[in-house]
Amino acid sequence: MALGGVVLAAFHAVGHAYYQDFAVPQGWGMDFPLPAELTHYVFFFVFGLAATALLTLALLGTRVPGAVRAAGHAMARRPLAASAAVGALLALVCGLLVSNVLVGGVLSDDENVYHFIAQTLRRGSLVAPSPGTDLEFFVEQFVVLTDHSRYGKYPIGFPLLLAAGQSLGLERAVVPVLTGLCALLLAWLARKEFSPTTIVLAVVLFVLSPQVLITGASLLSQPASAACLLGALGCLLARDRGDGPPVVLAAVAGALLGFGAIVRPLPGALFGVVAVAWLLVAPWWGRRRAALAEWAALLVPLAVGPAVLLWTNLRQSGHPLESGYNTLHGPVIVLYGSFPQAAMSLVSSLVRLDFWMLGWPLSLAACLFARRTPATILMWGMVAAEVAYRFIAPKAGIGTAGPLYFYEVVPLLCLLTADGLAHLASRLRIPVMARAGAVAGGGDLIAAVLVAATVVNLTLFLPFKLGDLARAGQGQQVVFRALRDKDIHHALVFHRGTVPPTTGLSWAYYPRPNSPTLDDDVLFVVLQSEPGRMGSNLEFWKRRFPDRQAWVFDWEPQTGPTLVPLPMFLSALEPAARARETSDGAGLGNGRH
Repeated sequence: MALGGVVLAAFHAVGHAYYQDFAVPQGWGMDFPLPAELTHYVFFFVFGLAATALLTLALLGTRVPGAVRAAGHAMARRPLAASAAVGALLALVCGLLVSNVLVGGVLSDDENVYHFIAQTLRRGSLVAPSPGTDLEFFVEQFVVLTDHSRYGKYPIGFPLLLAAGQSLGLERAVVPVLTGLCALLLAWLARKEFSPTTIVLAVVLFVLSPQVLITGASLLSQPASAACLLGALGCLLARDRGDGPPVVLAAVAGALLGFGAIVRPLPGALFGVVAVAWLLVAPWWGRRRAALAEWAALLVPLAVGPAVLLWTNLRQSGHPLESGYNTLHGPVIVLYGSFPQAAMSLVSSLVRLDFWMLGWPLSLAACLFARRTPATILMWGMVAAEVAYRFIAPKAGIGTAGPLYFYEVVPLLCLLTADGLAHLASRLRIPVMARAGAVAGGGDLIAAVLVAATVVNLTLFLPFKLGDLARAGQGQQVVFRALRDKDIHHALVFHRGTVPPTTGLSWAYYPRPNSPTLDDDVLFVVLQSEPGRMGSNLEFWKRRFPDRQAWVFDWEPQTGPTLVPLPMFLSALEPAARARETSDGAGLGNGRH
């Protein structure tokens, strides 16, 4: 135990002395993990594995493994009730992370766009009114802007849930509640396919996952997509067993998968393909054959998802195949990335998943020992769909919440891991000296490993990732703290971005999009900083918003963040601007651009 403590302390000492406490820069590295991130993984693997082994040996000489097993058996007497309680605790913890660590911020600009889409939907519309003119001032990240409309680039499935939360004044509770719901749905789908002890262990692993905890504090859509997948899988497995009206169960599965496609078209559509394939091959695995009515019940609601997407595109862009994503980024085709991008997309996601899923040095190892049953075959099919998604839309993604694009199958992998550990516990007989000279059985050994690995997660992995989360939240709140400190209200704030990528603080570079009706207390507009255009900012303010105060928020690497009145900002730049214009004029006279 003492040696294990030394290893834990040594890891923190190494990080503090040589690697800036393993802080990972945020805001760049969309296609590959950054060196700082990989450095943390390498040293976590070495120190974490050593600490896990030492703590496991120490714990085998105590009553802890037996107490853990007894607690697991007690929870397993009522696995659904225990999972509901643990899920509620998970939702509460995620909510505390929102308020106390992320301080109400977001991880990326995408989340701000979800908020804007939800605001638009609450008005009963798919598009917000356009400002009409001066569009260059109203450009916003991931928002399509034309002379007649504004709308976010993402589908409306997840924003519909946020809109419900907004109407209750509980928008930031939506994702924590969905995350807790996933814990209950995981236990529900596994209730007759796995032992009660395995179910409880899977839920506990899910709750302790660093990826689940941090994603649960965001406004990202992955937890909603995961809830749809878990509910659909539970219905499909219940249909296979004949646990209810098969047509009804198939219809609910189809509806959940269809809504999942509206939440996240990819991988949602791929999950639908796997579900259809499962109904075709299920009889080979001893499951009941689907009748024609069941096929119709599954496929009709499943098709509603793509139909809603096409209808949304038509209402927004005027063409059913022209999504907001296409409008902003151009045509998107399958396998649009280069070969290195596709390779890195899969490898980086798997590397991250191996650490983030459980916060263990080898998080994925135990799931490989899961039994081969019809239920696990279906789950592996969904995992394969997620892998295919990594090739179809290759990117590593933001690393603040880990392997974001594998989130939907993390609950399934936790269940497979629990089943693999249970399988190992029933077979292992390793002669490790335990308390009072006895030989430890597989159950005690697995329990000791679980406790040791959880200690490693809570000391060597999760704290450093929460540090990255806190820095992201604090960075994004800089502009809002400045506004509060100066007690600024009913204002117009010109900006060129609120968190520059060069700071390495956040993937949310820009402020939240203005409300659909442009009636926020503080409106954000883009500062026109090109040579010869500075004066247009003053003219725009006086013409469009003369009743508001005008400020400029800027964040230069040399001076840091500043918030000053627009006239003061322009007066300070005037001599430099005149010098640049003179220089540009001389350059044009010499034939240079």
